[in-house]
Amino acid sequence: MPTQSIHTLQAKHFVVILTYTLAITLFAAIGIHAQQLQKGVSVQMAVTTSAASLPDADDNNAWIITITQNGDLYFGIDPMTPEGLSQAMRGRPRIRGQELYLKADARVPFSSVKRVLGIAHEDRFGRLFLLTAQPSGSKAPGSKAGTMVSPKGLPVWVSESSAAPVIIKISAGQGSPTLQINDERIPLNALQDKLEQLLDDQDDRVVVLQTGSVPFADVAHVVDVCHMSDARCVVGMPEL
Repeated sequence: MPTQSIHTLQAKHFVVILTYTLAITLFAAIGIHAQQLQKGVSVQMAVTTSAASLPDADDNNAWIITITQNGDLYFGIDPMTPEGLSQAMRGRPRIRGQELYLKADARVPFSSVKRVLGIAHEDRFGRLFLLTAQPSGSKAPGSKAGTMVSPKGLPVWVSESSAAPVIIKISAGQGSPTLQINDERIPLNALQDKLEQLLDDQDDRVVVLQTGSVPFADVAHVVDVCHMSDARCVVGMPEL
């Protein structure tokens, strides 16, 4: 066989081996990533429309607090009491820039969520993310059926100060929450326009939430609208 033909066969053989090796490496990497995805506790999540993708919440090292419908508390998959949660958070090593994610059942009273916000604030978390579901049938553009979708959520802030140009009081209502924005009562579907009006000339678009006896889903809906208006939702420590 001519020398040139031998070299050509050797080159083709090398390309085949290299391609096979790269494929094995890729599948192994995908398998490792799948093994590292965060296990969790299942709840009925509140539905929102403007939540951002939070792929880091799927990481095995993600800090996720879950509150079930009956108020059971979990840190990761470990059941906790409020006191135990505080101790566990203080005792667990935290990487720089560690985020905190809260997955609350849509039906749980927001008072249970506020208690967790207080614990988070004590552990020096000024912000955390509320994990939420998307409307039925919605999916990312270009995504295919069966594609794994990253968790999504909305940020809320916790502060000792409740001073802000806009204060929203959320009370229980029929079908949707009853809202008072700076003491003016408005329906939920008018909230975004009202926020745009009140925050139009504000450099720091901050909204303070004050809540009555309402389910978490009602508060998530308000946070969703605020997020669409580029406003930061703050729960003040006096509220906790």
